[in-house]
Amino acid sequence: MHRSNWYGPEPEPEQPAVPLTHYLWILKRHKWKIAAFVLASVVCTYVVSKRLTPIYESTATMDVDLHTPTGVVGQGSTVSDSYDADQFLATQIRLIQSDSVVRPVVQRYHLREPEKQGQDGSPERAIRMQRTPSAWP
Repeated sequence: MHRSNWYGPEPEPEQPAVPLTHYLWILKRHKWKIAAFVLASVVCTYVVSKRLTPIYESTATMDVDLHTPTGVVGQGSTVSDSYDADQFLATQIRLIQSDSVVRPVVQRYHLREPEKQGQDGSPERAIRMQRTPSAWP
């Protein structure tokens, strides 16, 4: 039967809250199952990640053009005479010799295949192969 008073129905008594020690007891009781699950997850993740081949490779090279004027109007708009052509050429050579430029050329024209099949014996070829960077697979 429902009891009420002047202020409306009486509030129902609160359900007793589960103490934190009960949760700790449950964790303690199932600790080997939890540890086995975590270990199996780690092992499976490791095996799958080792079998996957990397898809993306990223390289960045920044080339600063010193011919660009620093200002549009006034003294800053004139190109300074301190431009160093040797430094510019050295930068361009480094850009051309970088892996991100050379690798696609070597792969497209199959320049490494003769090396895998054996040397043809010509001295020019031996010199050219010595100068070729060997960082590629």
